[in-house]
Amino acid sequence: MIKTSMRPSVGSLMGPMNRRSFVVAAVGVTAALGLPAFARADDPAPATPAPTGVDEAGIDLGKAAAPRVLGKADAKVTIIEYASLTCPHCADFAVHILPDVKKEFIDTGRARLEYRDYPLDGLALRAAMMARLTEGERYFQLVEMLFSTQGQWARAKDPLSALSNIGKLAGIDAKLIDKALSDEKLSDIVLQSRMEGEKTWGVDATPTFFVGTRKISGAQPIEEFRKAIEAEGA
Repeated sequence: MIKTSMRPSVGSLMGPMNRRSFVVAAVGVTAALGLPAFARADDPAPATPAPTGVDEAGIDLGKAAAPRVLGKADAKVTIIEYASLTCPHCADFAVHILPDVKKEFIDTGRARLEYRDYPLDGLALRAAMMARLTEGERYFQLVEMLFSTQGQWARAKDPLSALSNIGKLAGIDAKLIDKALSDEKLSDIVLQSRMEGEKTWGVDATPTFFVGTRKISGAQPIEEFRKAIEAEGA
């Protein structure tokens, strides 16, 4: 589990979107939220109204901001995951634990997973922005690809180029990727997810999960999720 206070420097990774832009955007989102102090995984969320319309880059902001949910809509239990695409512990969960959670709970309709962005650095922010160009099953396939190859693109000599190449392999238009990686409105969507995680849910590390009122910190084994899900009556 990676604590927020341990996140790498943003400035060296952001390119045109520099550290100041990252911080200013985060502060602006925090000030605008005005969210309740308590939440649980089956509460209606997010509390902040989603943006609408198509921006100057041709990105549908409503689709980009929509919740990313894996599983059946009528599942009794919702697992909320806050994760950063550059977090190795998040990758460990995605690669080694999520497949079992999916098989036992999500595929059987007992639970569903809502994935929420909590970028720990500028590269994770960019990766989340690119992923939001996809929806539905394509989104989760791309996120799975990003986590399973994290050690390659996140440590590449040119990580943004490596990231873009993965997006193209996932079927995203190269020109759209280029526009998305510097799109301020798209970055606001991702940063808003992080700020909401901090203010409403008290998230300060990744990965962090919520099952009902129960908080699970770190890439815990499936037994921890089983206890939490069964405690919710599923």
